[in-house]
Amino acid sequence: MRNIFDIAKLQISNLFFSPIAWLILVAIFIQCGIAYARIIEGYEASYRLNFTPSGVTNMLFAISEKRHQYPGILSDIMGSLFLYVPLLTMGLISNELSSGTLKLIGSSPVTTAQLILGKFLAMVFYTLLIIGCLGLFVLTAGLIIDQLEYGWILSGLVGIFLLTLTYMSIGLFISSFTVYQVVSALITIVVLGVFSYIGNFFQAVPVLNDVAFWLSMTGRAEEFIAGLYKSQNVAYFLVLTFLFISFTIFRLEFRKRTVVPLKQAVIYSIPILVTVLTAHFTSLPKLARYYDATMNDENTVAKSGREVLEKMDQGPLKITTFVNILDDTFTRLLPHSHNADYRRFERYRRFKPDMEMKYVYFYDSVAFLSKLSGQYPDASLEEMAKNVASSQNMDFDRVLSPDEIRKLIDLSDEDNESIRLFEYNGKRSFSRLFNSVYIWGEDGDKFAALKRLIIPSQTIGFSVGHGERSMKRMDMQDYRKYFGLKHQRKSALSNHGFDIRETELNETLADNIDILVIADPKTPLSTEELGHVKNFIDQGGNLLLAVEPENKATGDAILSLLNIRTRPQSLLQKHEFLNHAVIFTNFDRTTKLLPSFFIQDRYIEEKRPVTMYKAAALDYDEDSEFVISPLLVFPYSGKDSLENALVLEDGREGNSQVATALTLKRPHNNREQRIIVSGDADFISATELERYGNGVNSINGRGSVEMMFHWLSNDHFPVNLQRPERVKNPIAFGPENRRLVSQLRVLLIGIFPGLILALGTGILVIRNRR
Repeated sequence: MRNIFDIAKLQISNLFFSPIAWLILVAIFIQCGIAYARIIEGYEASYRLNFTPSGVTNMLFAISEKRHQYPGILSDIMGSLFLYVPLLTMGLISNELSSGTLKLIGSSPVTTAQLILGKFLAMVFYTLLIIGCLGLFVLTAGLIIDQLEYGWILSGLVGIFLLTLTYMSIGLFISSFTVYQVVSALITIVVLGVFSYIGNFFQAVPVLNDVAFWLSMTGRAEEFIAGLYKSQNVAYFLVLTFLFISFTIFRLEFRKRTVVPLKQAVIYSIPILVTVLTAHFTSLPKLARYYDATMNDENTVAKSGREVLEKMDQGPLKITTFVNILDDTFTRLLPHSHNADYRRFERYRRFKPDMEMKYVYFYDSVAFLSKLSGQYPDASLEEMAKNVASSQNMDFDRVLSPDEIRKLIDLSDEDNESIRLFEYNGKRSFSRLFNSVYIWGEDGDKFAALKRLIIPSQTIGFSVGHGERSMKRMDMQDYRKYFGLKHQRKSALSNHGFDIRETELNETLADNIDILVIADPKTPLSTEELGHVKNFIDQGGNLLLAVEPENKATGDAILSLLNIRTRPQSLLQKHEFLNHAVIFTNFDRTTKLLPSFFIQDRYIEEKRPVTMYKAAALDYDEDSEFVISPLLVFPYSGKDSLENALVLEDGREGNSQVATALTLKRPHNNREQRIIVSGDADFISATELERYGNGVNSINGRGSVEMMFHWLSNDHFPVNLQRPERVKNPIAFGPENRRLVSQLRVLLIGIFPGLILALGTGILVIRNRR
């Protein structure tokens, strides 16, 4: 052990008696200083606008360049290590080879293993210096920023430390091949690049795909920087470091004495076997361990999602992805993408280790065949499928025909598009893929599909037969976006736990419908139909009823079942650029009936409106058997106000505030019956959903619909995946904040690097004089 420390001391002194070690520290400081100052300047501009930032730890240290224009400090430096490390390691063994020192070591009490471990220990010391430099940025941030997440930052520093050590071990090994330092550095850069991108190769080849994917460094250090400790990643960096140190020792030993190739192969196979066994066991889901160092569990599924997975304890969860090779999404689900797809479900597998995934490829008629039909105008489906498979080097024998896939599963209701099937304990549920840039969807739609496996789904009955708003038509007044789309819109309710179907009111409703939607019937309901609606309400059915003033008689007939009335006039609001029939309503938060977690808190704080068109005010009896509360209210601040005035069509002034939507609830059969009544049917139409961004900061389609139907489904769907609000991070800029920012820039980009450079220059000058 003494020999190892002596060699490490000698290597450290040699390292700092060359300018490279000092210049790399200066370069790291300047690079991090520029990133730090740039981000702080952005926060300073926000401070002048009285904005208190949140998530500063993420922005300042962690966020990657893939997700933001300016990466955090740790992400920024991680991307440059593959350039810095080869400059440090290129002479570790090359110098010994060129000077003949290795021959002398053979006759000394120092062993090859001690030599290599001593040199590596010196690299560990230098890595700790890099971490110390980064720690100065953490210290500086802690002095001016409140409530930094130090656990998160420590995780990132651990990731940088492990990644650098792995790079060092690879550079050490490469250095043992040549006496030319520049060649060693270039080869090291190439090898590090291979380890970064090897996960993209051999993914269509069984066995090799898993080996290549495990060897890939891509994303592993990023997960540490994101605040997530994973036993697989820790094992990966430690085992690779062990592997290349072992290889270096063996290589130098074989240079000193002749060893037959077979024996060399056996010796080299020992660390390889250790690596393979470690890779296998650390990759087993049941043995994997995780720790999320972020305050809000940023890298973990939300609490309610974990509860869903933890309740699935009656057997494995099987996920089958059916891939139509004629679908537009096919190229994102090719066999070489399977490992990347497994990684998308890793957060779920953490709480459900017995998750099984497989893929079934087929071809069948699909909604979007026009592109292929144009390319192959006279080809049959089979011929088009063969051409597509051939273009992707895919074995067509693995692709099921339409008849074969229909024997396995009927996807006709899904337009034969690619889709995932979740199976658990004899139950099935679909999780859709989407025809958009991001086809994978989000946690919300996946957990809705998973939750349907452990509790009954909710059925929404969409009334038809009286000219109601349609869930299928593409008119701007209709409801297709939230009720009729499946693969085109991930926020559609059909992707969040609901079965949606059209229903006529002349049939019994309560037996097969959980939520009834009646949206703007234009022709009167018959006595029988009104009786069915009344019976549905009496039996405790939940209801969304939206009426329009222009169809007052028809709407009032249904509203009378609930003792609610519409006022005879439409509501108008003065606008500079909008039709006066468009009014800005707000959620009434005094009653706090509806859950707010689907809408960002700042939207509520800013009182962003829910827009309505030709809406009517609603009146109700206080002595109703339901507890009735305002849901949407239209405030009135005076007839002469240009910003917010309530004017009735006959010119009379209104009250100070009127309700345009109401919630009704009452106990019924050990549950709570819930009803929403709206004096406008447009507020969830395509027109109002798309009004956002056209000069109106409305929230009609920004969580409002999900919020209301979560309440109507008695809090079952959509799944609540709310996380605790990110902590606010006040920054101590003070009244002269610009001066502080400029002082930080001078300190981090000028003074600290200058001190390092001066220290290094002084040491080099003293050594040269000696």
